[in-house]
Amino acid sequence: MLHEFSPLAFDNSYRSLTPSPQDSIICCRDDTVLTAMGDMVSYPCLADLGQPAERCTYLFSIGEQPFFLLEEGAMDMAPAGYAFVPVQELRYTSPRHLCFAGVVAHHLYRWYASRRFCGRCGAAAQHDQVERLMVCTQCGQREYPQIMPAVIVGVVDGDRLLVTKYAGRENPRPALVAGYAEIGETLEQAVAREVMEETGLKVRHITYYKSQPWPFTGSMLAGFYAQVDGSNEIVRDEQELSEAVFVARADIDVPHMGLALTNEMICRFKDLGPDVLVHNDPVRQEPYE
Repeated sequence: MLHEFSPLAFDNSYRSLTPSPQDSIICCRDDTVLTAMGDMVSYPCLADLGQPAERCTYLFSIGEQPFFLLEEGAMDMAPAGYAFVPVQELRYTSPRHLCFAGVVAHHLYRWYASRRFCGRCGAAAQHDQVERLMVCTQCGQREYPQIMPAVIVGVVDGDRLLVTKYAGRENPRPALVAGYAEIGETLEQAVAREVMEETGLKVRHITYYKSQPWPFTGSMLAGFYAQVDGSNEIVRDEQELSEAVFVARADIDVPHMGLALTNEMICRFKDLGPDVLVHNDPVRQEPYE
């Protein structure tokens, strides 16, 4: 998946560092990220940008390579050889670890941009020097990066899988039931609720598969499979879904893209069928093939 690029390791522990002239700088503007023109993702170094190091915030490291974020508004025009590209386009480029760096940086960019002022008293907020958080300069309110838990559900009915398409999207991809967990409910309760709300189906034997950080929406995705409990008649929520149908395992025609949890779960059912409800190794870390 997008966050899997072994043997390189992603290290998001916060450090109060200043970039050197050759360190990679990620620049974001609205829903775009600055990258070199061409087929491969490449970010400028501090020397390319002509910006003071003090305008950069340390983000994380991948392998031995540190990444920094240029503060919002510091660069509106792309330097020669670079362009601001939609962050969603990064998921289809390579190398994968640099794609992941860009989308996680954009996640943090959105969070920093929305936390310049305290949500309690309205005073200015500043970066903490020990942890990745914003601290109010007046009341001391502390805010950590926002991560929203969401569930993705492969609903199984014998040798069939419930495949959906989201409403209101051009050329929607095959998807599964999905939604955000609400305050006060477990992830398993969120699974049952989302399936009922979107399709009118009851489920049982809810089985955890694996998780994936999804920086595009600031989410932590948790994948589950569940078995239909009782009637398999679908009552589709037309506001949420343009399509919701059970597809026989033999008729699933979805290529394994190796990027997103939804795609992996569909392909896994295509390979294993209803065994996905019991064939699960929670400690497995390698990508699903």
